[in-house]
Amino acid sequence: MSTAATAAIVAANSANISSANTRRQKHECESFMDGYVHEIATTGDIQAYAECADLLYPQAESDYSGVAILFLISVVIGVIGGVFHTFKDRDLGLGILGGALWFLITWCVYIFVTLIALAIQYLM
Repeated sequence: MSTAATAAIVAANSANISSANTRRQKHECESFMDGYVHEIATTGDIQAYAECADLLYPQAESDYSGVAILFLISVVIGVIGGVFHTFKDRDLGLGILGGALWFLITWCVYIFVTLIALAIQYLM
């Protein structure tokens, strides 16, 4: 048997063991959480409960890179809109106002799409 095949078998076996351990931990956490009584819990019980809650109900990581990218896209759209209005109307004041308007419109669209996505996620 080749080394690559042996490595693949070992990796698959490790994945199966890891999956089985995770299932076992989830089952233990469900049992622990069913019998948990906060009034008589020790500090260790509270910490174990928090760890079980994290295992059973993982939270999405906060990632602000999407917001930063959206902000940059909004600024670019605002600048393009401002330049367009400046050349169209030959007025710098209207160009700045038009750029700000396009910037705000981009953010409103982002908020609207986010709310629609959250509503769909909530309804499913």
